[in-house]
Amino acid sequence: FPVTIEKIDWQSNAPNAVDPRVEDGSAPQVPKNFTLQFLGNKSLLQWQANTEIDLAGYRIFRSEKNNEAFSQIFE
Repeated sequence: FPVTIEKIDWQSNAPNAVDPRVEDGSAPQVPKNFTLQFLGNKSLLQWQANTEIDLAGYRIFRSEKNNEAFSQIFE
């Protein structure tokens, strides 16, 4: 089924110039309270934002079928 992706920065804190954060080489914590809702032809993904100071954002991947490679659909 088709998926529609919309970017929502509900806290209006996404960097809009040079990003001053520096990657520390370690993976971020797994987001907490992750939920997925199907709303007609859209999917709504929500989670509690992580608090790491070097977290620049999230990347969303999906797979069409089980045992199939994932591809990035959102950054």
